[in-house]
Amino acid sequence: IQTTAHPRVRNNHIHHERRGIVVTGKSQQAEGPPEAPLEARVGQPLIEGNHLEASLRSAVSVKNGGQPVICGNRIHGGRWGIVVQKHAAGIIRNNEIYGNERPGVGIKTHAHPLVEGNVLRDGAMGLLVNEHGLGVVRGNEFRGHTHAAITIKSGGNPHVENNQIHGEKRGFDVSEDGEGVLEHNTVAGATKAGLTVKTGGRPTVRHNRIFGGRQGVTVHE
Repeated sequence: IQTTAHPRVRNNHIHHERRGIVVTGKSQQAEGPPEAPLEARVGQPLIEGNHLEASLRSAVSVKNGGQPVICGNRIHGGRWGIVVQKHAAGIIRNNEIYGNERPGVGIKTHAHPLVEGNVLRDGAMGLLVNEHGLGVVRGNEFRGHTHAAITIKSGGNPHVENNQIHGEKRGFDVSEDGEGVLEHNTVAGATKAGLTVKTGGRPTVRHNRIFGGRQGVTVHE
């Protein structure tokens, strides 16, 4: 899809592609072939009810100011789930994202999406905010990741609130000048720590419930 309108991408099964869906805010004429089977250049597409499986890079890539609504999709078994970067935004809501080799959602390079009401489970990492990524992350459920539910580093600075995190190795891992506001989250049963802060991480942490794990909060170099 190469369009300046607002297309609707619904109920497709896209699998074993380099990238599943690409949304970019570039307004200039596209050069070269599309990056994915479904590609929207400019506009605010609705991406709803799709099954995106085993992508070699990312199931959905949003960049260069793209602002899609991504809702009700099932994304699994690939390298990355959804990547939002380069000043992109949009809404990521009510998706099930699981079993990916890298983060289920990645936010970087000044992107600022709303990530709300999703289930992220059983992958390497639930959500990664790095390279000065921003955004609001609220009301999601995280469980069963091998590294951490939410990792913030390299200048990442999101607002993270009212998330349910359980059965994780770590709830939050903040390092390398990562910042952010973490408030009103529940972290239960972490096998390492509910919150780890290290190597220059400096989050604002308030009104969270952390219980039932090996350690509550750890701060170290």
